[in-house]
Amino acid sequence: MACFILAPLGYWLSPWLLDLVKAAPEVKAEALPFLRTMLVFSVGMLTYFMLGGALRAAGDARTPLRIGVLITVLTVIFNVILIRGFGPIPAFGTLGAALGSVMANAVAMAIGVWLLFSGQLVVRFSRGMSWRPDWAIIRSLFRFGLPTGFQVSR
Repeated sequence: MACFILAPLGYWLSPWLLDLVKAAPEVKAEALPFLRTMLVFSVGMLTYFMLGGALRAAGDARTPLRIGVLITVLTVIFNVILIRGFGPIPAFGTLGAALGSVMANAVAMAIGVWLLFSGQLVVRFSRGMSWRPDWAIIRSLFRFGLPTGFQVSR
């Protein structure tokens, strides 16, 4: 979903979204590259959300917390370097904030996927597992999840 739906839609709809919130032209000039970068490269953040939700549902709240703290620390470090520049690294301004966030989430995604395959978590992936969607489980999740979601949103 992140690569084939959110990324292209986010890229193409970003100007419209900024028009929707009536962003001033000066704001649009800074916000458009930021918004496009965050939406196109959102796979790391979405992976963290899915991994965190799965681990919390399985009873492990500590690992998502640690990964979230890591994301925050890395985002601050990357943003300090990328927004203003540091040594040979040029200043990217607002785009640097997006790049720092994306890079921090990419590192967290890599660590999360490694942990899933390492067998150290309550939720595990194995190299020999089937990568095909289990449509019976997906249907049952939708059968239960959609009505619950609508009921809570009222």
